[in-house]
Amino acid sequence: MQNKDYHDSYIRELAALRLQLEQSHQTIAALNQEKADLEILLEATMEHAVVIEYELQKAEDELYRALAQERELNQRIENLATLEERHRIARDIHDSLGHLLVGLNVQTETALALWKDDPERAYKFLTKAKQMGSQALEATRQSVADMRADPLQGQMLEDAIASLTQEFYRTTGIKPTCEICLSSHLSHRVSIVLYRIVQEGLTNICKYANASAVTIQIQPTDTGLSLTLADNGNGFQVNANRSGFGLLGMRERITSLGGHLEINSQLGAGCYIRASLPLEIKNLFGSKPTNHYQMQKNTHR
Repeated sequence: MQNKDYHDSYIRELAALRLQLEQSHQTIAALNQEKADLEILLEATMEHAVVIEYELQKAEDELYRALAQERELNQRIENLATLEERHRIARDIHDSLGHLLVGLNVQTETALALWKDDPERAYKFLTKAKQMGSQALEATRQSVADMRADPLQGQMLEDAIASLTQEFYRTTGIKPTCEICLSSHLSHRVSIVLYRIVQEGLTNICKYANASAVTIQIQPTDTGLSLTLADNGNGFQVNANRSGFGLLGMRERITSLGGHLEINSQLGAGCYIRASLPLEIKNLFGSKPTNHYQMQKNTHR
């Protein structure tokens, strides 16, 4: 009887072990299947990663080519703008300096002819010749300054514009109100473009505007950077002067940086020029910090 009970217990234990073994086989089979599935997924993921890496490399190569093309186009635009600037300077030399030198020669010859018979009249002609000589000298200096490859000559933009306004004051007796508020140092290329626009604008005001007040502002905006140049002079019809007064050169310079030039003027109502540069322009700012800079803030007569 005791042997029978022991045998039955052995049979039950053996059956339980076989059941556990079967369950273990099933678990191992499931784990092996899961492992196989994971290996397949990993392989697919790696293949997908290779594809993604290839596409990323391809996109990066296309981006570099596009950037190189953009730099080349910007350089071509800048070269064309420089060529146009040289042509404009040549026309200015011919029209202004040439005219002054011819007039100076006429005044001098007349003075020499009158010197013996009418010294008083001769002195008046010599005085006029001296004035024209001074104007010719100033025109020559301006042309030389315009032709410089680097008009800043190592100066910060603020200092270069200060020199322009001081020269403008010596010529016209008008001290421009000038405010430059920048949180970062501008790149050299952007600084040159802004300098040239201010230079051309002040030259136009000096020649044509007959103004008594001039305002210059350079400051950051929500979308980038803006330069404004305004005067209370004679004004002009913008539609009738699209290529005159150096406006074409201003527009080409600011367009070469992806910016926009706005010109508002009417006869007798002065002129307002606003150049806007967007934030997405590469190298808009350099690395050196610039504090708020304000110069020659004057009350005009």
